[in-house]
Amino acid sequence: MARRTPWHSVLRNPPPKAHIIFWSDGSYECDEGIEQWLRGAVERNDLAMLLLPRAELRELRRRMEARGYDLDRLVDEGHLIRSATEDLDLHGPGDLGKLPELGLILFEIAKSVGRSGLSIVGAVGPGFFEDGNYRMAGLLESGGGSSSTMRVLCVYPTKALRPDRFPEAIKLTRMHSHAITAIGGGHFFVEEIGPLVEA
Repeated sequence: MARRTPWHSVLRNPPPKAHIIFWSDGSYECDEGIEQWLRGAVERNDLAMLLLPRAELRELRRRMEARGYDLDRLVDEGHLIRSATEDLDLHGPGDLGKLPELGLILFEIAKSVGRSGLSIVGAVGPGFFEDGNYRMAGLLESGGGSSSTMRVLCVYPTKALRPDRFPEAIKLTRMHSHAITAIGGGHFFVEEIGPLVEA
């Protein structure tokens, strides 16, 4: 297990309403960060949710299993649910009306299994960002982490940080409460951003 550093603390113990953008380079240390997020959710008695593309769900399960962290066990114990971003069927701004209803359903599920809140690892906005649909990515991020019992970790790949995308990446980052960016070699830049600002 990696040595504890301040960025681990932000992920293990995020404040209420935390909406964190995590620019991940896919390294072992970034997987450690996701594990800390999930461990913190269990400690808080939150229902954790992985909302990732189907292929990423499979790959993350494999990598976590190699680390000795069993996601299937978390599901069986009622600590974790997994859902593929493809199943949301989001294509444009007109589809965003589905999200409030989804949020209510998730809170009902959490309540039904005796959980106190929600801690989500999501990659819905990142998919649109990678495809160059910055408007949809921004619309999705501008509504994240609004409930005091919901914490959201948005995992964006650093490979998407091409120079032509820097302006949009900065705007998206500013829509979060915190930013954690992998800068290589297991090192991270951590920034507390504060209240949501509009792009």
